[in-house]
Amino acid sequence: ITLADILEAVKGNSHVLNLSSNVPDVSCRIGSQINKRLLSIFDDIDNAILAMLSPQTLDKFKDQF
Repeated sequence: ITLADILEAVKGNSHVLNLSSNVPDVSCRIGSQINKRLLSIFDDIDNAILAMLSPQTLDKFKDQF
């Protein structure tokens, strides 16, 4: 089992970072697009973290201690 497997099991369908519970103003030029843009960044962050954790197994990780 890899550390990426563990992260995916723990975080489920959510992102490592999440959107604010505030509702943006859809009539605003920025507010109407902010969540879409942030979700794209959050996808990139999740993918980078998973790529870093994928080669690391739990067994190898525990051997570091």
